[in-house]
Amino acid sequence: MPKSKPTRIERPDVKALVTRAERAKPRHVGLSPRERAAEAKRRAADEKLLRASLAKSMDVAALERLAREREKSDLERADAAHQRAIAASAERAKWLAMQSVPIDVLAPADGDDQTIVDTALFMRAWPNTGALHDFNTGPGDNFGKYRLEVDGDILDTPDEARLSFYALWQNPRDVPVTVRTSTRMDVNAHVAAHADARFFMGWIVAGASVDATLRARFTVSPLWEANTQLVVAETPIGSVAARGGSLGGDDDTTIFTSVSLDGAITFTVPPGRFLMFETSLVTGWKIDSGSLRVDAENGAFRVDVPFWIVTIVA
Repeated sequence: MPKSKPTRIERPDVKALVTRAERAKPRHVGLSPRERAAEAKRRAADEKLLRASLAKSMDVAALERLAREREKSDLERADAAHQRAIAASAERAKWLAMQSVPIDVLAPADGDDQTIVDTALFMRAWPNTGALHDFNTGPGDNFGKYRLEVDGDILDTPDEARLSFYALWQNPRDVPVTVRTSTRMDVNAHVAAHADARFFMGWIVAGASVDATLRARFTVSPLWEANTQLVVAETPIGSVAARGGSLGGDDDTTIFTSVSLDGAITFTVPPGRFLMFETSLVTGWKIDSGSLRVDAENGAFRVDVPFWIVTIVA
């Protein structure tokens, strides 16, 4: 198929596009302030009654002291695990670099029907729960130093946050082409979950819990179609699950993985039109009294998206 000069269509403003799309998404609906206050009042009343009942047969204060000491010990152990993970992050980064398949193997340079997009145009943590503390965009060197911290209780609904890298590809031909897309994400991070101690209340109600799953996700938007975002590939890369009970509980994991995301959907792109790519580290969680921490910031921890590949198939 012969090439020609692309149709003169102005390159879209990626930042404006994705910001507008994000604001248009529906948000989770939680309890109103009045409903939260009523639930807190009910809990306090239940705790008071249980404390008075247990005090007739046992030393409630002594049990609470034991639980608090255990929780403090668990938190210190979790912090030590985090520091060990940070210390080992540089070695894991080297391992990741050795595991990555070179781009010239995936997309030969002399292939007229393949294009490598190696520079991100925009990067953002969505929503404002996460923080992007440092980043770079450049040929084959797109990375973010990212941190996510979430605290929740039994009244909170499940939610998710993501760190996203964006890029564009324009059809360079004067005829429509059908394309497949792919990308890669490298993740070096530590994830920790803490479920709160419920002390003696943990004997009569379900214990606190924190469940979280991290996924690599690839989304493609055909920009000539309004408000169209298609998730073309997604794979889980790690998870944590903490259970609290009366004494509290913790779970942590270190993620160091290189994930190839091959789009399962083809796109027929009109002449000169654009595809927008979003490659994301997505963290989804359900927290019932506890906290979640994702550290892709300290030491050599970081998230990389080195390239996107567009292959013309017809």
